Amino acid sequence: MSVYDKVTQSKLYALGDKLGDLIILSLLWLVFSLPVITIGASTAALYHATYRRFYRDSQTPRPDFMRSLKQNLRQGILITLIYLVYGAFLAFDIYAARNGIGNVKLPAFYEQVAYALILPIVFTLPFVFAYLSRFSNTIRNTIKHSFFFCSSHPIHAVGMLLLAIISGALMIVFLPAVLLVPVTCAYLCSKWIEKDFDQVLQASGNESASSSTHEPDSDRDDDAEVTP
Repeated sequence: MSVYDKVTQSKLYALGDKLGDLIILSLLWLVFSLPVITIGASTAALYHATYRRFYRDSQTPRPDFMRSLKQNLRQGILITLIYLVYGAFLAFDIYAARNGIGNVKLPAFYEQVAYALILPIVFTLPFVFAYLSRFSNTIRNTIKHSFFFCSSHPIHAVGMLLLAIISGALMIVFLPAVLLVPVTCAYLCSKWIEKDFDQVLQASGNESASSSTHEPDSDRDDDAEVTP
């Protein structure tokens, strides 16, 4: 065996190769998230590439990321805009509930109502972009099925939200963390997400959702669509 073969087959080389893939994926996510409205498609692409790297032993992380980004760009942008508009409305609603609108003071109970409007985000956001990356479906069904997963696994949903918040705070406080934190967060979330996806796929017999209008996409890892 040549020296080159010994080096390339060593555990240290394999570790460095995997670490390089993780840094590439994290940087790709950061670059394609900068326009803000593309952060959903970028997150879906990150999850797709992370899934293929760790669960399918793919050796092409960058092509995996770019293929998923292109595939999910339109729906990813639209879903992101839905969350951004809803989030802006929610922020204004909470502000109005606490401070009133001009000289008009809203009833005291309305503040609790305003905070309750956070629940649609809590019970859809943790799964929505992972679902987008793994299955073909309409935007409506993607959000609806994400709600099903969150409501069926609330501990997982809350855990992923907390993990995302901690990851975001860590990248803000320590900028170099952006080299590894995004893909690490995606991988840790995948431990819950894939378990929950597998449960539904097994229960549905891997059949396509009858409510979908999309044909199965051969580029995705699962051709079937989840039927909660």
